Amino acid sequence: MCYISIDNSVLPACAAAGQAFVPVSMIVRNDAGAEGSDIPLPAEFGVKEIYPNPFNSTVSISYALSAASHVKLTIHDLTGREVVALVQKPQKAGFYRIHWDGKNEEGDQGASGLYFVRLETPAFTKVNKMTLVK
Repeated sequence: MCYISIDNSVLPACAAAGQAFVPVSMIVRNDAGAEGSDIPLPAEFGVKEIYPNPFNSTVSISYALSAASHVKLTIHDLTGREVVALVQKPQKAGFYRIHWDGKNEEGDQGASGLYFVRLETPAFTKVNKMTLVK
């Protein structure tokens, strides 16, 4: 599986391999805590906002990291099965936002119902609920 880059182009290695891709977008505030920045570092790890909730087609998930860490942000269905992994990489401390279009790893649209956002680092795990309605 591959992701589309921030500028919505398919990463060349993915296209060459003929792999499926999951379109995601991410907004990063990496100036938090930087010298001259008026944005302080987050005080704690966590999912800050899931908006809108319930959602119809796309949901925005905002989260914060109080320290640099390896991050895994996944979506799970009501049975606990992982639907899609949106983030799996090291990230700096700061505020992040990612959008999910309700599709699984294969690009199939998810069914209406309750889903869980799981934010996991080596030192922290948090699960939040969200609802997809069609």
